Amino acid sequence: MENSETMRGTQNIRARGDNGGGYFTPFNRTCRDVLAVVTREPGITMKKLVDMVDHHYASDTTARNCLRNWIKWDKVPGVEIRYEKNKMFVHPKEALV
Repeated sequence: MENSETMRGTQNIRARGDNGGGYFTPFNRTCRDVLAVVTREPGITMKKLVDMVDHHYASDTTARNCLRNWIKWDKVPGVEIRYEKNKMFVHPKEALV
């Protein structure tokens, strides 16, 4: 197991009150970057989103398919898919009032 001196800076982030866990995983980084892009460009297509994100997937095709499912299953915080005229677009989630 790596210690904090050998980890990349963003991998050594821990949640408050935990007992040493809470590593910043490649999936967490991808989710953070997806939210940042979607916030800047609401209504972006999945293809353009994947082109703009430095994701952890082996290929862009895999990234598109996996992210579509993760977003649909509500595993990518702050992001949702909307369909407009049978086309898929990625938007930031609307805040509940």
